[in-house]
Amino acid sequence: MARSQHYKVFEESIKTGKQKRIRRVLGLSLAVLSIISCGLLSSPAGPAPTATVVSVASATTPPPSPTIQPSSTPPPPSLLVGAAVSCFNGPDEAFGLVANLEAGDEVELVGQSEGFWVVRTDSGSVCWVPDQGVIPQGDLAGVPDVEPPPVPTPAPPTAPRNLEALVVTCTTDKSVEPSVIINQFHLYWQDLSDNEDGFRVYRDGNLVAELPPDKTEVVDEVVTKNYRTHYYYVVAYNAVGEAKSEGIGIACSGSDGGGGGYSP
Repeated sequence: MARSQHYKVFEESIKTGKQKRIRRVLGLSLAVLSIISCGLLSSPAGPAPTATVVSVASATTPPPSPTIQPSSTPPPPSLLVGAAVSCFNGPDEAFGLVANLEAGDEVELVGQSEGFWVVRTDSGSVCWVPDQGVIPQGDLAGVPDVEPPPVPTPAPPTAPRNLEALVVTCTTDKSVEPSVIINQFHLYWQDLSDNEDGFRVYRDGNLVAELPPDKTEVVDEVVTKNYRTHYYYVVAYNAVGEAKSEGIGIACSGSDGGGGGYSP
């Protein structure tokens, strides 16, 4: 009896030991599984994100360079006239007058010479202007130097043409005894010269009037005791010589006299 109890006690101890070992193994297994599961949950799902570097502009950034616009084409050279001036065929009056330029006129600049500008007028004529009282404008770099033309040989003027009586007035003055006839002849002619110093008007071979250049008309008064025809001609003159127009005859008898073709 005592022996069988001893075996029972031994068996119980064996069972108790087995149960403890089983519980220890189960506890270790649960601990391992817990560690593994925690490691899986805490591991990242993908690669670590790369840090983004943001560049900050320097506070001392220089201003942008200015944009260079293409230069416009400079205006062609021209000459602005400040005061009225004569424009000749060369650098002297001896070359002959081409045009008279007025203040405010602007003409094309085509050349230059010492003391002068060479210009082209609106009519297309080329002439020389002194470099005083004028203002050059535009791109002058390309204005060529021009040699003055040779001085022309002086010549007498061209004879006036188409001399005529525009108005003929005849009155009789009876306040004196004997009565006299007062004749007034308004004469006109065409100037064909550009180098005259003036004009001389002759009646019946006698000088009755002397006029400045470019003057082309005159009123001549003559007092006579009776009606008669008077003969006129006009002379253009300069330092070289003179040139005479054709003559005309004018009568104060109710008509303008006609009489063309007279030449004293």
